[in-house]
Amino acid sequence: MRILNRVLFVSGLLTILAVFSARPVHADTIYTLGTNTGLGCSPTCGTVDLAQDGAGVVLVTVTLNSPGVFVETGMHQDFDFNLSGTATIGNLSTGFTADSANPGIFKQPGLGSFTDSIDCNVGISMACGSGGSISHTSTFSFTVSQAGLTPASFTANSDGNYFSADILNVRTAAVGTTTTTSVPEPGSVALLGVGVLGLLGFGLRRKRVLA
Repeated sequence: MRILNRVLFVSGLLTILAVFSARPVHADTIYTLGTNTGLGCSPTCGTVDLAQDGAGVVLVTVTLNSPGVFVETGMHQDFDFNLSGTATIGNLSTGFTADSANPGIFKQPGLGSFTDSIDCNVGISMACGSGGSISHTSTFSFTVSQAGLTPASFTANSDGNYFSADILNVRTAAVGTTTTTSVPEPGSVALLGVGVLGLLGFGLRRKRVLA
């Protein structure tokens, strides 16, 4: 019994210490890209991971679930997000570029307008084929820089959508956009909860022994 109590106490304490000693880059905020009936995403279409990567810098990683891949349709941008003020986009994965065609207002049919956008490069360096013409990618990343920027700076647009993505289902050749309106959960908060539960378990067991 004493050994179990010690294990609970030590594991809970170490978990909490890990949360508070971790570098900001590990405090990810993860959004889930919602389902789209036309794309057949199951159970979801993918994730958007926001990680603090220094003062005023957030690393954005967009990952699609199989069989979804990014596609260049000519009608939609490949990925959109919403921020207040002017931000600098950099460190883009090969085949992608910051879209400047409609700075500040990027409209996604049915999903509203967004302030910033990522699109595929033109030509052979594209990471998103037009339909199934060339190889596609299911993930890419980039950094966003702005004074005081944090993952919480990414907000919903007037339609309640945080992000949108243009996706191709390579199994059914269905093309469409998907978005997310879900509230994100920081990974560090969940980890902290595990540590607190461990310490709580230790306290309850000790109380029973003393009783």
